[in-house]
Amino acid sequence: MDNRVKSKLTDITSKNESGISSFSIAYSGKKMDNSEVSYEIISALKAGTDMFIELNSSLLNMEHYDKKNLAEQFTEGLQHLGIEHRNKKVFNDASRKILSITLESKKVEGFEICALIPKEIWGDPEIRKLIPKSGVRYYLPLEETENNLSAFVELSEEEKLEICRMVIFDHIMLATMGIKTVHLSKNDIDQLINKG
Repeated sequence: MDNRVKSKLTDITSKNESGISSFSIAYSGKKMDNSEVSYEIISALKAGTDMFIELNSSLLNMEHYDKKNLAEQFTEGLQHLGIEHRNKKVFNDASRKILSITLESKKVEGFEICALIPKEIWGDPEIRKLIPKSGVRYYLPLEETENNLSAFVELSEEEKLEICRMVIFDHIMLATMGIKTVHLSKNDIDQLINKG
């Protein structure tokens, strides 16, 4: 990994989540923008394997119109690169608040876009431009053979966590990643980052 990258891994495991470890990574880079630093860290963590990437409107803190534009840009970028992906409509809770008082709550149409990113494509500079800065989730499978996107999108979050070494939520604008895993320790993750 580029020696200009600085990261701090913190264990934030909750006692309520039996068997699930949680970590956060705060990152920065000397004369590097957050997108470059994020790419370096994800590259180290994925350790040369294929991975799934997900853009989910329920995880984004932005207006509905902006979410829709982001989804269209992301989908067009995936298509341009010839990356296999699936779009799924979901319904999210949305509320309008003033001074922390909820005035209105309703269901709004959202999206979930999941793509299989082969290790060969991850090295393409175009993929870096495609990654949303406002939040994206990476699923790093345990097995190299885990590359059936259609089957993957039908799994529950618990099942995805079981078949993945780790699940990473990366918010590039905040320079922060959250990691959940049932397979790796803090030391394992540290080694991946430092070896990369």
